[in-house]
Amino acid sequence: MTFALPVRSATLEFAVICLATAISGAAWSRVFRPEMDYVIERPSPNQGTSAGTILDGLFIYHQQRCLSCEYASLHIATTMLADPVSEYTFDDLIAPNDNPHLGYRGSIRGEWSSTDDDGVHSGPLRTALQAVGFRGEAFDEGSCQLRAELDMGRPVIVWLGFRGVSGSFDEYSGDGRRYQLTPGTHVLVV
Repeated sequence: MTFALPVRSATLEFAVICLATAISGAAWSRVFRPEMDYVIERPSPNQGTSAGTILDGLFIYHQQRCLSCEYASLHIATTMLADPVSEYTFDDLIAPNDNPHLGYRGSIRGEWSSTDDDGVHSGPLRTALQAVGFRGEAFDEGSCQLRAELDMGRPVIVWLGFRGVSGSFDEYSGDGRRYQLTPGTHVLVV
């Protein structure tokens, strides 16, 4: 599923791309579902060629806290659109919640690779982005959709499962909703 949002002069889009092992170049696969990942659209998209697409404005940025990769990725993407939003802005916009599909799970200063301090998935990020003038789309169609988004000049925010589904398990919220937790995930901008 995909969604596009007019963002001031640009559009932010969200995408869920789950990778088996991004670092080793292994095939794309849906190994877990952190709900949704994110993509960004520019007002005048860069039409890609068969040789690939290079997005302007990508830069190196180190996340400010142990588990702020989701917020850091949003900062990078919004900065690439020339309208930066600090990763700290999202602290006040996303409430804590045991279910990362509803809010931030655990401590942003917690230990990586734990599910006690798991971070946040796309639903709450989408809502927070709307509060700062961005809208988003989510998708999980795999590498073809990822390439299409990049060819249109949209930075894509992805959740990576460095251990695949190893250690994944289901939890249940107080209202009985099931959600999945997967240790060893990281979020970054493609």
